[in-house]
Amino acid sequence: MLPVLCDLVFADLRGADASEYRHAARRLRRMRQLAGGSGDGPDNEFDELIASLRDEHRRRPWLQREFDGDDT
Repeated sequence: MLPVLCDLVFADLRGADASEYRHAARRLRRMRQLAGGSGDGPDNEFDELIASLRDEHRRRPWLQREFDGDDT
């Protein structure tokens, strides 16, 4: 399930649409919930993904706000 959600997040971030940013942030929040329940200790890997997305899309302030607002 997580790889599918990750692919959807990447698809959401291809364009520059605030509603897509909201979808991506919600999916990332859902991914964190799912990964936390797996018992595999994904926090570091997930945090690295978020940090990478934040850096890659640092010039998209609306996206950064969505990340901040969804606590991802």
